[in-house]
Amino acid sequence: ANDVNAFFNPFDGQEQIQETIYTKGLKVPDAAQTTLGGSIVVSPIRGLTLDLTGRFFADNYSDFNPMAMTNPDDIYNAWRFPNYFQLDLRMRYYTRMFENSIGVTFITVIQNLLDDRFITDANLRIVRQDNGVSLNDANSAEVYFGLPIRFTSGIQVAF
Repeated sequence: ANDVNAFFNPFDGQEQIQETIYTKGLKVPDAAQTTLGGSIVVSPIRGLTLDLTGRFFADNYSDFNPMAMTNPDDIYNAWRFPNYFQLDLRMRYYTRMFENSIGVTFITVIQNLLDDRFITDANLRIVRQDNGVSLNDANSAEVYFGLPIRFTSGIQVAF
């Protein structure tokens, strides 16, 4: 994106303000720029369904406020955090019971099957040092980690 001339209407009723927002070369924040996903679904026996789903997220950049980029000498880009892959498994088994009068489905979901550690989101935090240098890196970022492996099970009964 190129730099942008923006117009603001202050809340206090004063005149409209014009600012140049220096966005040229900045990355799009708070969203993976590259994603890929897919599933493999199999039914090895009657009533059993296994669904293995994988998702890959790449080119992730921390969230930041582009409206703060009003000084051409103090432009910083979002911090790029590591790519990650997540694999989930869903198992579903359906059977009929009591002379076929009741349908029962057993469901189990395992999320983050590989129990990987990864960052799902980050916020840019600019740390200004005494020497005037601005830090914008992994050490200064506020990050949110993905959850570890977890299980969910349930039973569905249909009369």
